[in-house]
Amino acid sequence: MDADPPDHSRATECLALLQEHEANFVDTSQASAYWNAVSFEYFHLAQASAKKGDTSVALAHVGHALVFAAKSSYDVKSDWIPYIEGTKAYLEGDLPALQKCMNRCQENRVVLQRLYKGLRQRGVVSYNEDYYQDL
Repeated sequence: MDADPPDHSRATECLALLQEHEANFVDTSQASAYWNAVSFEYFHLAQASAKKGDTSVALAHVGHALVFAAKSSYDVKSDWIPYIEGTKAYLEGDLPALQKCMNRCQENRVVLQRLYKGLRQRGVVSYNEDYYQDL
């Protein structure tokens, strides 16, 4: 929903809109897509916080993203959950866990590889720098 602004400045607004209409989706054939969208917006909130250097808030949002991704039976879940878990491992500074997630991730593997490279080189999280670096 908020993919257009690179800073994910609309994520809060999009999440609030989704939550406002939750009753319209839960226990329907659209529930899986709904939970995936909620997960997506929480992940964008995590990214926005990580880019600002607020790792603890980013980790809280990543936790929510994982909870709602698990509720979805969407096919994207097969790559989405390892991507979220890899981002969590990065934010926690856990290189072995990040590497395991990279191996399970196809679509977003390059992003996780960038995060891994930066964390391995510096030993500290710098999401804004690592997310955009070249491999």
